[in-house]
Amino acid sequence: MFIFGTPEEIFGKFGDIAFAGLKDFSKIPNMGDGDIFDRIAMHGTTDVAIVNREGVIIATDGRASAEHRIATDDFEKMFLLDRYSIMAIAGVPLVGIPMAKMLRTRFSIEAYDHETIHLPTETKANFISQMIRNNIGLALAHKLIVEVLFATFDNSSGSGRVFTIWPDGNHDPNLNYGSCGSGGNTAKLTLDILLRVLRKKPQDLSIGEAKGLIISALIEANRVDSATGRRIYMKSITKSGVEDIGVEEIRELVATVENGGLLS
Repeated sequence: MFIFGTPEEIFGKFGDIAFAGLKDFSKIPNMGDGDIFDRIAMHGTTDVAIVNREGVIIATDGRASAEHRIATDDFEKMFLLDRYSIMAIAGVPLVGIPMAKMLRTRFSIEAYDHETIHLPTETKANFISQMIRNNIGLALAHKLIVEVLFATFDNSSGSGRVFTIWPDGNHDPNLNYGSCGSGGNTAKLTLDILLRVLRKKPQDLSIGEAKGLIISALIEANRVDSATGRRIYMKSITKSGVEDIGVEEIRELVATVENGGLLS
């Protein structure tokens, strides 16, 4: 049974679990001269996700840029919110990372409060939308904009779900694939074309096909968008939960796609 307490007590109890694995600004490389705000108010990326027969695949590039400079190519922008949910951010990490921390804490508390009952997928998306909407003042006044790509496995339907949540907090609840960030339009167009070539709906894809499509989308985004890097991070979400896709497997997929092997 959950006992309500002060915020300090709640964060003391759930903090280690809720914040585990989330990036810290101290790990962002120093860009040299300039105001510290320029070094942490980074932007530009490509996030992409697509459902498949087993669940959903979500991936991002690793580039973070600020003031037309590349800060790092090894910045992972995906954050675990619970066992079945990943939030990828595009925009300003200065705003997006604290959001991810607070959302993970909220999901932890909700799960603890409701014991074995899974938090509904729509409720999770609405929590994120509400937090993004509450940031609208900073977005309009100071351009501290965050866009979210939310991927989760819906235990009630036994399928993957994808939500693109825009800076005003609105989202489309019926996506089979989505993207966001400066290279997002290119990534989505690539998925549109390849799905037509394959003559398949996303929910009919195997995990392997879904991985290949996402790799293709990120490669194309990198070719046309200077804020999208070559480093790729990828995760799979199924009924077993979130799983990392290893670096070696991603390299092999990139090599296969670049050699024209995706559709063979």
